[in-house]
Amino acid sequence: GWRDTHQEIVTYWKLIENVFKKAIRMPHRVYSVRDKIRVFNDGVNSYIILPSGRHLCYPRAYIKGDKIHFWSNTELMDTYGGKLTENVTQATARDVMVENIPFIESSGYEVVFSVHDELITEVNDGTSHTHEELSSLLATTLPWCRDLPLTAEGYETLRYRKE
Repeated sequence: GWRDTHQEIVTYWKLIENVFKKAIRMPHRVYSVRDKIRVFNDGVNSYIILPSGRHLCYPRAYIKGDKIHFWSNTELMDTYGGKLTENVTQATARDVMVENIPFIESSGYEVVFSVHDELITEVNDGTSHTHEELSSLLATTLPWCRDLPLTAEGYETLRYRKE
């Protein structure tokens, strides 16, 4: 039912998978996915170039049957369009978060650590800093993602907890 309701997302999964396979079959060329990300294979490894310019590497990627396989350390993995899309989404969210850290720190927030896509800061009681302001700073648009709709959510607590 979900796939029927979200056809554009399912179509994108198929598109990114097909472009990734095309890059494996015809290496040494760069292929575009809706002018947002690019995919290429250097003859050995396959790469997705994120909007930030950072590369995701899929070592020794190949196609067997209709499946995409690659090596992760010493383990053979497989992937498909939905998983590739998730990798791109999570990596892009990380790039936005990391690139906004200096701006956040210059605004008076002390970044103490991050957990995946969460940024944890500490502020002294009585300051004017709020999680709403921090969320706004975290969702600051960067030059490479001007058309990406960004939002962030946060909360205040005395001790860190996974939400």
